[in-house]
Parts: sequence; structure tokens; C-alpha cells
Amino acid sequence: MSGPAVSEFDLVLPAEVDVREVGMRDGLQLEAPVPLDAKLEMLEALVATGVRRIEATSFVSAAAVPALAEPAPASRMLLQALMGL
Repeated sequence: MSGPAVSEFDLVLPAEVDVREVGMRDGLQLEAPVPLDAKLEMLEALVATGVRRIEATSFVSAAAVPALAEPAPASRMLLQALMGL
């Protein structure tokens, strides 16, 4: 037994949308290493947009993924920015 047909007008959009920014973590993996100062500037710009779920880095071996070297400073800056410290 099948239910009634659903048209595009029957669809309801959610009241909220959850945005998770992953560009710094996923996008920078394939790029030449970006200087830490530039990463922090990008991170500050992302925080300024109001996005609150940012995957800024990954704790991986710098030998395996040179672009994600120095994860601690980026993580610390993100935490401070989001917590208003």
C-alpha cells in the first residue's frame, strides 16, 4: 500500500540549518603549506562570519600532511575567539 503522492509544495523547510565549515581542515590539506599567520587570519575571518562550527585543523603528522602543521595555535585561537576570551 502506498501513501498519498507528495508534491514539492508539501515539503517543509527546517526552522534552522546547521553549518559546519571544514575548508581550513579539508581544503588546506591539498595546498602548499600556508604560513601560520595566514591561517590565523583566515580563521579570524571565518569566526567573524558568525559560523560557530569550524573544523580548523587536524592533529596529524606534519610529515604526512605538511599543510596542517602547527595545529595547536590554530586550535587555541579558535577556542579563544568562540569563547570570547
